[in-house]
Amino acid sequence: MSQPSFGIMTAPMQVDYHDVLRVWREADAIPEIEHAWLFDHLMPIGGDPDGPTYEGWTLLSALAAQTDDCASACS
Repeated sequence: MSQPSFGIMTAPMQVDYHDVLRVWREADAIPEIEHAWLFDHLMPIGGDPDGPTYEGWTLLSALAAQTDDCASACS
């Protein structure tokens, strides 16, 4: 039987990039968290419809480049 895996999801809307990056770096330091992901909507799905939203694939690339797991696996 396989073991459960744990991860995080951060919504790239109504938030500053540095706040998302801080959460991903903190999660990266916890060995039990094996994956992280975010959605790819181009508009906020909650809160202020004119609020900030980061494009998913671009943000994912930026976050992957700033976390240890990708830094060691991608080099």
